[in-house]
Amino acid sequence: MTLVVSPLIALMKDQVDGLPPVLRSQALALNSTLDGDKLRSALQRVASGQVKLLYAAPERLRQVSFVEMLARVGVARLVVDEAHCVSVWGHDFRPDYLHLRQVHRDLGAPPLLAMTATAPPVVRDDIQRQLLGGLGAMRVLVGDAFRPNLQLGAFRVRDDDERVALLLRLLGALQGSGIVYARSRRRCEEVAAMLRQQGCAAAHYHAGIDNRAEVQDRFMRNELQVIVATVAFGMGIDKADIRFIVHDGLPASLEGYYQEIGRAGRDGKRAHCLLVYADHDETVLLRLANRSSITIEVLRTLYQQVRQHLGERTAGPMPPALLKAAAGDDITARVALSLLAEAGLLRRSYDSPREVTLQRPRQMRGQDDDNFMAFARQCALDRQQVVRAPFVALAETLHLSPAALEQWLLVWQAARYVHVHYDGRDPYLELLPPPAQVADKLEQMLRNRAALDQQRAGDIARYARTAACRHGFLADYLGGERRARCGVCDNCGATFQLAPDPAALDPAAFDPEAHLLVLLQALQEQTWGRRNLVRLLRGDPTASARAQQSTFYAALRTRSERGLEQLLDSVLAEGLVQTRELEHGGVVLELTRRGVKTIRDLSHSKRRR
Repeated sequence: MTLVVSPLIALMKDQVDGLPPVLRSQALALNSTLDGDKLRSALQRVASGQVKLLYAAPERLRQVSFVEMLARVGVARLVVDEAHCVSVWGHDFRPDYLHLRQVHRDLGAPPLLAMTATAPPVVRDDIQRQLLGGLGAMRVLVGDAFRPNLQLGAFRVRDDDERVALLLRLLGALQGSGIVYARSRRRCEEVAAMLRQQGCAAAHYHAGIDNRAEVQDRFMRNELQVIVATVAFGMGIDKADIRFIVHDGLPASLEGYYQEIGRAGRDGKRAHCLLVYADHDETVLLRLANRSSITIEVLRTLYQQVRQHLGERTAGPMPPALLKAAAGDDITARVALSLLAEAGLLRRSYDSPREVTLQRPRQMRGQDDDNFMAFARQCALDRQQVVRAPFVALAETLHLSPAALEQWLLVWQAARYVHVHYDGRDPYLELLPPPAQVADKLEQMLRNRAALDQQRAGDIARYARTAACRHGFLADYLGGERRARCGVCDNCGATFQLAPDPAALDPAAFDPEAHLLVLLQALQEQTWGRRNLVRLLRGDPTASARAQQSTFYAALRTRSERGLEQLLDSVLAEGLVQTRELEHGGVVLELTRRGVKTIRDLSHSKRRR
């Protein structure tokens, strides 16, 4: 049997469904959608050797009874899909993948294959370290990241108003079905609504909607042209004729970006992968990274919660609710546990069942097995047909570790002495003697993680701004074959024709160059404070009397306040405008020489049109 570790239900389903019928009957995906009789039937198929290709989530491999069963059946090879998830440097680190090293050993160290589409050299090294623990090395095969049918391009905008207008023009020109990736749930809903207003068959998709399966199926059947989604959509979506991927803002990392654009053009035909970004997107990424970073306070709180719960014991189960309460959310708790383990403060082994129900046949079996009969007497199973007990308490009564008790129960259940049913599982943690200078080590680990998040934000921003070959930029980052020119990106001569204005947007309603010119001319007329300038341009009745007398009062009334604020940030960053402190302490905006030159250039361009 081949065991494939896969992180998502959709990914397992897609791979099993894609097998030829003769092989599909020998394949099985074990995931959280199976329970009760269906789960027992599936496990029986595995135990009896009927399954030759088994897909399982890493969380299921935290169950010692499941791994013991696999070891008895025999695993000929272990495949780790999306292997970057095992690396703390990977863009989608998942702490449960760290347990795979132990699983690999407990399965008898079968041949190991780890696969990923996105592993720069530092991640490749970490994958080997995490899976093998420094014992030996893996053979590394690196393919070329270049896909010549993907036409890459990036469009810079100054603010969200300009971004919306450009998105509508882009999507008005694109043909076929595609995906628009947005950062927030709210943004997904807004963009999908705008596209529907333009007559496009569009729907939004994110983790907060109830009909995700229905939306996905409609897209696969070509009933929807565009899905506007967060990154929750895509992995496991193998639709060959996706003609475009558009990113509304910078994605979180280059690895994530490459994964997402890789869903386009799988039929080998041309597909467009377009990125719309603003200068402030990088700042947003950095702010989100800082907000999501784990702090030393979170680690201390979680560690103290573990010690308090265990009390005098050095090991025991830890209710997930307590971990979540200490860390703030489930994902942070799992990552924090992995950091505490890496620092040597604790060890996490196989998860422990919360409660166990034991049921023996009416006619007692196993009477010639001394170990089983001793167990039955201790837990009163020789006098009762059904016994229900907290699992760890039962293990302690029997002077066994939870893992050892679960292994014995697996043996006795296979011999049909008893039927075993587990109810819930908790992480089983063991406190270790604190290493020397552990606080310094934790601080350094957190600094490394923060630096990595900042580096990722910088890397994707550099990709957006680069004037070099985009395919070459990705290859350099991922370690593929280097190239100076690809011929299929905007920096290597490929062009993308925007939809004509009448097809997507009335040019009178939004013209980015005209709006930039108005803003600069308003400052050429006289200097203004930032807040007063925004009020002036929007025609705000609360603007000062002097502002209301300006030639440019209400000249940009269609613009949002947020959009004008972002436009001001952009022209300040470009050096078209600068700030000047007044003697009384106020601050005004004024044109720079570069700003004056830009007015001349834009005015000349406008006259030519």
